[in-house]
Amino acid sequence: MSLTYLAKLSSARNLDLQRVAENQNLLRKWSNFAPTNYLHKFYLVEAEQHRILEQMYAAMDYYDRAIAGAKENGYIQEEALANELAAKFYLNWGREKVATSYMQEAYYCYARWGAKAKVADLEQRYPQLLQPILKTDIQSLTILETLTNITAPGYAAYSTSRKSSSSNIHQSLDLATLLQISQTFASTIALDELLQMLAQTMLENSGADRCALMLCDENQWQVRVMADLEQVTLQSVPLDNNRTVPVKLIQYVKNTMTTVVIDDLQTDFPVIGDYLNYHHPKSVLCLPVLNQGSLHAILYLENQSTSGVFTSDRVAVLSFLCTQAAISLRNADLYQTLQGSEAKFRRLVEGADDMIWSALADSTLTYLSPQFEPMFKLSLSDWVGQSFVKLVHPDDIEIVTASATAALETGKSQKNIEFRHLCQGKEYLWVTVNVTPIKNLQGQSIGLQGIIRDISDRKAAEAIIQQKSQDLENTLQELQSAQLQMVQSEKMASLGNLVAGVAHEINNPIGFLNGSINNGKEHVQDLLEHLALYQQHYPSPTSPIQDHAEDIDLEYVCEDLPQLLNSMQGATDRIKSISTSLRTFSRADTEYKVSANLHEGIDSTLLILKYRFKANQHRPAIEVITNYGEIPPIDCFPGQLNQVFMNILANAIDMFDEAAQGRSFKELEANPQQITISTVLIDQQVQISIRDNGKGMNAEVQSRIFDHLFTTKSVGKGTGLGLAIAQQIVVDKHSGSLTVESEPGQGAEFRIQLPIEG
Repeated sequence: MSLTYLAKLSSARNLDLQRVAENQNLLRKWSNFAPTNYLHKFYLVEAEQHRILEQMYAAMDYYDRAIAGAKENGYIQEEALANELAAKFYLNWGREKVATSYMQEAYYCYARWGAKAKVADLEQRYPQLLQPILKTDIQSLTILETLTNITAPGYAAYSTSRKSSSSNIHQSLDLATLLQISQTFASTIALDELLQMLAQTMLENSGADRCALMLCDENQWQVRVMADLEQVTLQSVPLDNNRTVPVKLIQYVKNTMTTVVIDDLQTDFPVIGDYLNYHHPKSVLCLPVLNQGSLHAILYLENQSTSGVFTSDRVAVLSFLCTQAAISLRNADLYQTLQGSEAKFRRLVEGADDMIWSALADSTLTYLSPQFEPMFKLSLSDWVGQSFVKLVHPDDIEIVTASATAALETGKSQKNIEFRHLCQGKEYLWVTVNVTPIKNLQGQSIGLQGIIRDISDRKAAEAIIQQKSQDLENTLQELQSAQLQMVQSEKMASLGNLVAGVAHEINNPIGFLNGSINNGKEHVQDLLEHLALYQQHYPSPTSPIQDHAEDIDLEYVCEDLPQLLNSMQGATDRIKSISTSLRTFSRADTEYKVSANLHEGIDSTLLILKYRFKANQHRPAIEVITNYGEIPPIDCFPGQLNQVFMNILANAIDMFDEAAQGRSFKELEANPQQITISTVLIDQQVQISIRDNGKGMNAEVQSRIFDHLFTTKSVGKGTGLGLAIAQQIVVDKHSGSLTVESEPGQGAEFRIQLPIEG
């Protein structure tokens, strides 16, 4: 059933591994109890499965095992089937000569079994492979001619004329026997075993009593086999200056790739060297072992006592066997290389910290390296045959499947894909994977393979670094904010000290003036009373006194002097009020909040900025409108709130000054610039609104207006600190809120909300 299923598949894309595995498990169980009946069947299904998966060398091994098992246990029909499937395998692989050998063996097996219909089917479907034994005119050919057609040997150099002895060859070695020897070569894949078999076979079928086989290993020719009628010795001895073989003859055959036959050392070729002169063999044969025009080995045969041993017929037989030997040597070399590669790969896989995997195009896992279990604490056997998607965190499935699809569709590797991989206890582990497509001989992607690396430690380190970076950024912002606050505090402290000093200096003379004016008013009142009393008792003064009174307009002086002193008193009171406002603005905050009247703070700020509200050469005066509601004193830091009022009002004045550029004075007079300050009590909170009728701002500016170092002013005129500090004071220091509402062309309104009790 498995053979039928596998025969219908052209590639591994639709291969149902689970279905084949179930059948194979059943065959394996039967073969454990009855290997004679079932083991070769198991091997044949394995070979077909590896063929579909394009694992060529494993398929070669299992085909040969299946053929050998069927033959050994007398299952000629299954021996025929295994040979036929092997022939198809090599034919599809492009190795027609190898396929020829297997197909001919299948043909003979079917013929011996009596399957005439099958024999006719093979003759019709594979005439090119069966050509040497199918052509009607070949029926009359000798075995020698048949071998000549099969092997098509190159030029052979003979020192004397050779006679054919095909009758003897036919009697001792028929074609079926030769094919059987070829089959034995093909079924042997271990190099040392094959070399020993080659030496024994050549001695048995050549008439030689001594044999040597030379192979090239890493560009150096070596004598690998020395054999005689008693024993076969495997070795690895360099060919150069070797005294156990005719080096000069062998070098000649290596360079010319021709067969050389010599009797009694009679030859015109430059091949006689020290070895031949010393040992003087009667018959010598040296053949190149060729495959597809490439030299794989050199065979040397000699007979020490008999001349004319290597007839043309025997050379044809040996050439045929050498052709088959070349194929087997090539396969053995590939197998040995594959074994070395597999061993190296296995060591790398087992010693690597990373996990290696492979899967079919439909995501079914076909291989997981041993690291799977310690890395993820999962059973390897439970997951081979499952979809790898089940191992991926749900949130990462999209990126993993997209990468797998891209590798299959583009044929290019996808690297450094990070995702979370399932591990024991329904937990997940961060890993990175490189995905490489598996391609068939036609270059089509039929699966995926890759390497998974545990990066959980790196992810944890990245998280720590990210947290540290965030902490550093927060600390930096706090330092910048503290620095900002310190700069502004120093600035305001300096301004406060200056204002306080000015107020103090004003208070001293104002205090003196107030006292002097009060005393002067008393003295003037006394003098006026005294003058009135004098006029009452002396109504008729002398002429000089009367003239002087008229000159100084004594009556006006008596009326105006008290009023003048009262005006002076009012001026000193105004100066005293200004000094009080300066002290109110510049008062130093304590470490705790105090109860304060916000109206006084706003008024003191307006007084400080009064000179900036006045008209200048570019614009008329800015009109300030105060709409004070009834609000209670609140717990606050008065000095800091004065700074908030100062920053907002100063920004409004700067905006009006900038807006005045490019506009006429009359235009500005027609549309006066106004700042409206309103206070109101809302839900146990005091709200202060400062609104201007300027150019307004768009949504983007509004979203950043309170950002640190953000400013809309020209270079050198704004620091981007004022409103950032204002928000910090209102929000962080007073648990209030500072917002702005504005539209382009409609002005802007800043709203400060503060709780009554801190």
